[in-house]
Formats: sequence, C-alpha cells, structure tokens
Amino acid sequence: MSISMASNNMASTSETMSRSGGITHFRTTNVDVAIKRISSLFGPHQIVPNSTRREISFEHSFVWLRDICINELAYGAELRNDIGEFAAGNYCVMFPLGGDYAITSDARRIEGDRDTVTIINPNRPVTLEASSDYRNISVSLTKSAIDSALANHLGRIPHAPVTFEPHPQALTGGSEPVRNLVMQLWGECQQHATHITFDAVGRELETLLASMVLLRVPNNYSALLSEESDARPSAACKQTANFLKQHAREDICLEDVVGASGMARTSLYTEFKKHYGVTPMEYLRQERLRLAHDILSTAKLTSVSVTTVAMDCGFNHFSRFASYYKNQYGELPSETLARKIQ
Repeated sequence: MSISMASNNMASTSETMSRSGGITHFRTTNVDVAIKRISSLFGPHQIVPNSTRREISFEHSFVWLRDICINELAYGAELRNDIGEFAAGNYCVMFPLGGDYAITSDARRIEGDRDTVTIINPNRPVTLEASSDYRNISVSLTKSAIDSALANHLGRIPHAPVTFEPHPQALTGGSEPVRNLVMQLWGECQQHATHITFDAVGRELETLLASMVLLRVPNNYSALLSEESDARPSAACKQTANFLKQHAREDICLEDVVGASGMARTSLYTEFKKHYGVTPMEYLRQERLRLAHDILSTAKLTSVSVTTVAMDCGFNHFSRFASYYKNQYGELPSETLARKIQ
C-alpha cells in the first residue's frame, strides 16, 4: 500500500506511507509534516534544519510489538531536534546506525557515533544535533516496564523514578546485547507480513529489554544493581529509612534526619543514595507522595480535598506537590481523585 499526498505549501513536497513485512514506512520532505508526525507519536519535537531552505528527507519506519515500539528514523539533513517530554512517560533507547550526532542535556554537550547508545528519559528534555547521514533504530519502553523490572531486581518498590545517563554511552560498557536483540527483532519484523506472533510474547520481550537496559546502561540505580555492590545498608541507614517512613506526615527537616541517623551528614548522604538511589529528603518526598496517592486512589467521599490530603501528607506547597505527583504517577492528584469518586 502506498499513499502520496502533495503539500499545500510546496508542490514539490510530498509524503508517502507504505508497508513491507510487518513494518509501516512514512516519508516526507516537509519539515512541518515531520514535526507533526513525530510529535504526535513521541511528544513535543522541534526540528530545525541548519539549511535556510529547510529541506529534509525524513523517513520513519516502525512496528508495534504489544507495548513496545521499534523505530528506524532518518532526517536526511543536518539539523537540531529539541526533544521535549516523551509521550506517556516512556523511555526511548536509541542506537545509531550511521552518521554522527550529539546530545545536549543539563548544559553538557556530548558527541556520539554508531558505537554508542543514548536513552531519553521521560520529563527530561534534550537537544539532538544530527549529521545529514544520521540514522538510528530505537525502542520505546514504558515507565511501568522499567519500574517493574527495577522492583524485581531490588525486591521492593523503588522510591524514585529511574533516570538514565542522558548522554551517549559506549556500547562496550555492556549495552551491545541490547542493541543485538533490538536489531534481531527488527530484522524478523521485516520478514513477516504480520506481527501477531510477536504481540503474543510482547510483554515478555518488554520485560527482558527493560531488565537488560537497567543492568547495562548507566542510571541512578546502577551502583545498587551492580553485582559488585552486594553490601547491604548499615543498621543506621535502615534506621534512617524507617524514621522517614514513620514521620513522613510531620514537618521534619534535614537536621532532624541526620540526628535520627546518628551519622555524619556526608556519610548519610553517600550511603543512603548508594543503597536507595535517592537522598534522604528525596526518599521522604517519595514516601509522602505514596501516602497521598494511597489516600486519593481509595477515596470514597466527594468531600475529600486534594489540598487537605497534600497538607496531611507533609506538603506545604500545593503547586510543588502537584508537580511532584504528576512526575511520579503520570497524572495530577485531582485526576486520580476524580477518577476514583466517579
């Protein structure tokens, strides 16, 4: 199947869509069409070609394997792509197939090539600079798959979202098996007219990929997940975590936490982050968010107030509470409450 449509702006600009095997292919030379398409699938993107003529040769091929989306993408022009928050809080794992690129995040610009991997985190915008021959294959993994894989490895529900190092990482660091699996799946999809058989095992594939990515690409839980990091938290560190859970609703500060731990502030910070993946105060915030979520998601009365719940759970600034809550649960606290009492 092939569909060709002329652009209203330029007669020479066209877009086509076709299928081969189990894969859908889309092409366009219109920058605005490319932006609209990629933004509708992955969240806000702003493509800015370096050429004043704004000419590109955009190609996007993709296939869905249950909740996994595998993509092959090429821009056909030297450009910058400002990538905003990824849709539905997904993670995007990108493996270059050719060309050069650079990622700018947190005011740092790091260059990469086809021997690197980059992961775009949800709620963490980055800027991609690409050469005209840049092409990548990527896989989109849901936040729930990553969180579930982490919980399985830790034996507990994590208190903080997984954040991968946003800059290019060398494949020699251990992520090459992930790329090999993605490439194998992509090759299989190119040979089959349907991906129903893949859909039947999609959940298992997603779990496997999420686990491999967690263990092989640097992230804020890497030390905890490392085979070399098998030491358990000290009694003082566990005591601090218990103190934070027991007093989460109270107005406590860092000095209170340090005093309860019996440790020096620097030692507490270092050990706590090593074993729990977050600082003590971040742990406290996540515990408060969990309490608020439990209340809002089980509320039975329309008289329940989000503001009251926030204050009861230790939050003094409602706007910050709403922002933290959405980042953790993917929706505003008012949306959780409204859905429950309907």
